[in-house]
Amino acid sequence: MAGKASGGLADPLNRPIIKDGPVLAWPVNGDVQDEAVVLGWQASYHPDERLSFEATFSRLTDSLRQTRDSGQQLAFDWELWSLSASARYGVTLPSGWYLYLGVGAGYYVPKTSGEALDPWPTANEAGGRVTAVSVAPKKSFGTHALAGLEWRLAPRWELFLEYRQIWLESKIAVNYRTEQAAGANQPPLVGQRTESESFPYDHGLLRLGLNFRF
Repeated sequence: MAGKASGGLADPLNRPIIKDGPVLAWPVNGDVQDEAVVLGWQASYHPDERLSFEATFSRLTDSLRQTRDSGQQLAFDWELWSLSASARYGVTLPSGWYLYLGVGAGYYVPKTSGEALDPWPTANEAGGRVTAVSVAPKKSFGTHALAGLEWRLAPRWELFLEYRQIWLESKIAVNYRTEQAAGANQPPLVGQRTESESFPYDHGLLRLGLNFRF
């Protein structure tokens, strides 16, 4: 099938298409609290004009605040690395735009830093004086659904705009390091307690990317 000079997806050489390029994304809803830009790289394989498979590697940063049962605010920086894969089905519209829908899943690796409590616990609130707090997140799998549009800018370049809704639930362990006085001339007793819990992080992303067609 003959392709178009611009718009649509059809390849004038009538062969499968491989594409890749950078992606920028902006959180637009969900559990994301900071308005950071998500950076990523996407590659896709199109065996024909309707079916395609896509993989994305990305990094999201966020600054989170969580209210604990004690009423304190736990604040920490959240860095989320992900590798996701999607299956998509699309059609070329009369205008030349290529409209697609898809579903997929991803593997998510979170990291945390800069943990702090506000206000800091007193000696009586945590079975001793709290000297440090840390958050240990767990790696997890998530699912997503997407819808997007592609437009051919040139024979080998195209632009795409996509909305992606991600459903993700991780687990975190909040670790408190405590010290208790042990008496005169005695070193303090050092202890640790841990609170483990589910950590939902559903969010929607508006993604803008540039593809090069091989």
